[in-house]
Amino acid sequence: MSVRKAIPEKEGVYFITFTCKDWIPLFKICNAYDAVYNWFDILKQSGHYIIGYSIMPHHVHAVIAFCNTGKGNRLVELPEQYPHSSAKFYLTGEQGIYPVINFMELRDVDLTKGIMEKNRNVP
Repeated sequence: MSVRKAIPEKEGVYFITFTCKDWIPLFKICNAYDAVYNWFDILKQSGHYIIGYSIMPHHVHAVIAFCNTGKGNRLVELPEQYPHSSAKFYLTGEQGIYPVINFMELRDVDLTKGIMEKNRNVP
């Protein structure tokens, strides 16, 4: 069951749990444990504290102390400030960590062709 609540406090210690849809063990399948550790690093760089955690194949528990950073309860003020987002490209034109294609660049691409057919036409 998804529960999303706005947290009005700007600081505090919270017990957070998030799970993969249908309890699929995505962290194990994708070996994505480092993704959680990277998230912890971003939190720490933003001035917050990791008190405890447990990363299981299909869900994560974490106890995190959030400090008042002046940004409310968000890690960044604007979506384009988050380094792992394509929002920066769409708002400023500047590519982020992983480059994306502009939707308008697809207007001349025939998406109905299969990969093998596309590769045959490559010079």
